[in-house]
Amino acid sequence: MGKLEEAVVQYRQALALQPAYAMAHNNLGTTLGELGKPEEAVVHYRQALALQPALAEASYNLGNVLKEQGKVEEAIVLYRQALALRPAYAMAHNNLGNALKEQFKLDEAVAHYRQALAVQPDYADAYNNLGIVLRDQGKHEEATACYRQALAIRPDYVVANSNLLFDMSYASDDAEQTGHEYRKWNDRHARHLGIQGTAHANNRNPSRRLRVGYVSADFLKHSISYFMEPLLSAHDHGNVEVFCYSNARHSDATTARLQKLADVWRHIAGMTDGAVADLIVADAIDILVDLSGHTAGNRLLVFARKPAPVQVTYLGYGATTGLSTVDYRLTDEYLSPADSSEWHSEELVRLPGCYVCYRPPADSPPVAPASVVTAGHVTIGSFNNLAKVTPAVVGVWAEILRALPAARLILKDRTLADEGQQARFRVLFAK
Repeated sequence: MGKLEEAVVQYRQALALQPAYAMAHNNLGTTLGELGKPEEAVVHYRQALALQPALAEASYNLGNVLKEQGKVEEAIVLYRQALALRPAYAMAHNNLGNALKEQFKLDEAVAHYRQALAVQPDYADAYNNLGIVLRDQGKHEEATACYRQALAIRPDYVVANSNLLFDMSYASDDAEQTGHEYRKWNDRHARHLGIQGTAHANNRNPSRRLRVGYVSADFLKHSISYFMEPLLSAHDHGNVEVFCYSNARHSDATTARLQKLADVWRHIAGMTDGAVADLIVADAIDILVDLSGHTAGNRLLVFARKPAPVQVTYLGYGATTGLSTVDYRLTDEYLSPADSSEWHSEELVRLPGCYVCYRPPADSPPVAPASVVTAGHVTIGSFNNLAKVTPAVVGVWAEILRALPAARLILKDRTLADEGQQARFRVLFAK
């Protein structure tokens, strides 16, 4: 019923009556976790396991909390422990797959997602997660099929639908079909939500400071911050009041620097979309800027409620949001050429030159001499997410390498920690 505080009281009462009640410890841990008290949750999961070592649920739940805390190795041990106790534990297979994915053990992650689906064929989350790993392995058609299967099971599964669109932005050349899918996303997930703050009772005095709000899950050490930090630094705070709405569940030194650049900082992780929209209306934001598009941690369904009179998408996603409530997309002539057949729901605003401003990290080493000077050959590098490097891209790059026989190509991506991923790219280039 969502009455978490009352539930805690009852579990504690049960434990006062029967201190060795392992399942009460487990359930109390789960409730404390939902209340944002992970350390207390860990204590009760460990007590449950001390009382009943064969309680698979407690191993699984403890693994979940430790994974959230970044203790992935410990989480993997606990998921395996839960599966040793209950081999047909679909959720443990799924979450073990998630943990292995974080270690870039992609083939092993795929195996556990498939085991989860063998146990529970209607497990939409497992289909979605399997799709993500298959995308990382460059298997775009299989990934797309997984997202569609997740949506067939759960039509309102907005994350899986966003992942489908994200994958299409890498792999689909059919602009008409892609546009259709974006419109369908808007119709399915957003259009019915209605608009909060329709009247938008913002102060219309033109001499006051404009209130600009930025919404992102990536206000931390992330590629987005290399572009947002110089932008926030350059804001004229005499004319603009900067609000940042952070959907990040963790923070770091980058977060601390960004917080100092904002006039108002709001933590929105864990808040419902409706509650976030209400907050933005209460803050009287004039221009609300999405920095995520359909990437992880986005809050597009906040923008679907139109809590600000002007809404913009920028930076974090190279395509449209598909939302009828987002007015503008900031881009440039390179990302969005005038002759492109790409469909977009927003009005394009092409900034002069390049639409982003990069600032290298302060601890960057000095720029080294170019290899063409020191070694006599050109070195070409791509540090992109390799899901973008499709066979068609490899074909173009191979032409360049054939034209420059002495050149070297360096690829860097976290997924190359997986030996199967290394082998796949060697085969692609050999072909």
